[in-house]
Amino acid sequence: MGWYAGVAKRESEMQRTLIRTVAAMCAIGGIMVPGALMAQAEVSAKVDWANDKPQRVQFQSQDGNTDFADRSSHYIGEKQFDDVVYSGLQIVVRYDDGSSAPFSVRAQLNARPFAFTVDKPSAALSCNLTVVEAMEPRARSSDQSVLIATMQKARALQKNRTAPCPGYLNRRVAKAYFDANCNLAKRTSFFDISPDARNAVLEAYRGHRALNRIRAQVSACEKQVKSEIIKPVAASMRIAVNDKDFDRYDALDESVVELLRDPEWEKAANAILPSDHFEDLREEAGALEQRYRPIEEAGGAFEGGGIVETAPG
Repeated sequence: MGWYAGVAKRESEMQRTLIRTVAAMCAIGGIMVPGALMAQAEVSAKVDWANDKPQRVQFQSQDGNTDFADRSSHYIGEKQFDDVVYSGLQIVVRYDDGSSAPFSVRAQLNARPFAFTVDKPSAALSCNLTVVEAMEPRARSSDQSVLIATMQKARALQKNRTAPCPGYLNRRVAKAYFDANCNLAKRTSFFDISPDARNAVLEAYRGHRALNRIRAQVSACEKQVKSEIIKPVAASMRIAVNDKDFDRYDALDESVVELLRDPEWEKAANAILPSDHFEDLREEAGALEQRYRPIEEAGGAFEGGGIVETAPG
């Protein structure tokens, strides 16, 4: 059975609409219902620099570009996405010579602010064996700043059309680019897998005998990062059910339903949770909601954003 086959087992939409209507009426009447918030993915970042100051820093997402605020010694920006628990986007660092450095990041549930330092590669950087051999171990570093600098350097070599890397070095540079990105995404809760880094390594190894191995490495890294994104969502859904905060649970569940329609996200979820985890939680929430629904002859009360039973009279 598919993970979302149990959606049909939820309480009727009429009951859920009724509950949401009551919550909305309470809000209109001035009665706030804490916790009855829609799912919201968010990201908040501070960007500073080790050498050249960027001319501009932007969020780049499906709904357009958003400039960071220039605070002289750093840039700062934040963005929210309503009704989702995750959204991938990029922070693009732009320099006055026309070069840029994109970093894929995660807008996600309960995200904490984060900061990172960019390190613009020297204009004299050239692709040779010495440079590449020094870059490869740095792509496996545990230091965030080293990984970011390695990504920028590898990308600069990849994008150099004047003096491109020869084929065998280009593969190693592309691999270092992806390895640095993968380690950055796995070691932090805010960086994501970069389409640019992923595509670069797959393109560099196209037709090479190692392509299948590279594909497997890319897939494994993406799966692990997706699993880390799902963990806090599952935890928040569990808390919402425990608190009988059904509006919040519904919002999270609806977003998860959409996210896990993607087979790759479903695989990532199944790697850390039982395959029927969300279905079982959905059934539990439905049973509790039926028992603790706010409209009943005995009367009900809101408490802490959820719903609690009260004695008649």
